Amino acid sequence: MQKKPKPFIHLFETPLGFYFYDVNTNDIVEVNKEMYEYLRNDYIAGEEIVQEDLKNLKARGYLKTKRVEKTEHPATELLPFYAKTKMGQLILQVTQNCNLRCEYCVYSGNYETRGHTNKKMDFQTAKKAIDFLAEHSKNRNEVIIGFYGGEPLLEFSLMKQCVEYAEERLKGKKIEYSITTNATLLTDDVIKYFITNEFLRRQLVIIFQKIKGVYRRNMICEEILNAHIGKRCRLLGIDEVRVYQERCVFLSLRRVNCFHVKGYVKFQNMPK
Repeated sequence: MQKKPKPFIHLFETPLGFYFYDVNTNDIVEVNKEMYEYLRNDYIAGEEIVQEDLKNLKARGYLKTKRVEKTEHPATELLPFYAKTKMGQLILQVTQNCNLRCEYCVYSGNYETRGHTNKKMDFQTAKKAIDFLAEHSKNRNEVIIGFYGGEPLLEFSLMKQCVEYAEERLKGKKIEYSITTNATLLTDDVIKYFITNEFLRRQLVIIFQKIKGVYRRNMICEEILNAHIGKRCRLLGIDEVRVYQERCVFLSLRRVNCFHVKGYVKFQNMPK
């Protein structure tokens, strides 16, 4: 009997079962003993026993006898079009400075990354970036502009300039603003700006980073932050519960896990 072409697979067994690694799909597939023996014996005998399973495996793209020469995403040919006309997000690193020095921070100097510096973005650079977003998002109705640092609220005046310019330059598009902040610099003016001005029509995402012990050493924890925000909103006559449930998403970081909680009034703690 003439040998059939061998598929590009590697067979192996363990005390728990029989498997093959399919090179073309990068999958490990568990099979029964009969199929394993059939594949190990180069397709020579036993096809009548495994015929149905063999058919199913081939229908799922396994056991091909030719190597894949090229792997390509279905949208690969469209990438130049997306890059030129469907850009959806811009993140502005407005400063590399921060008002805290948390040891776990990726920019603390304890990792192979940059440390905190006094470098900050000027408005002309930010303006060029917003222009780039406008020129490359002509086929998008919605865009996102994020403010990042360091602590971006150290450059609150620059943020306001950027928002004002973006509203004019990107007129006709829905703009969502986000900010990565430790929330310690939230003042009456900042909160009022976020809620009653340009950010009122958008979703504001505050990424609140917290590791037990580290933030408490810096006199910041969720209870203090809740009171900090709530007090200022009440002074401004704002329904803080409604506003923060609708407008804010808090990302709370504890250990290596993270989760989202909407509404500042009910932070949830992950299990210890």
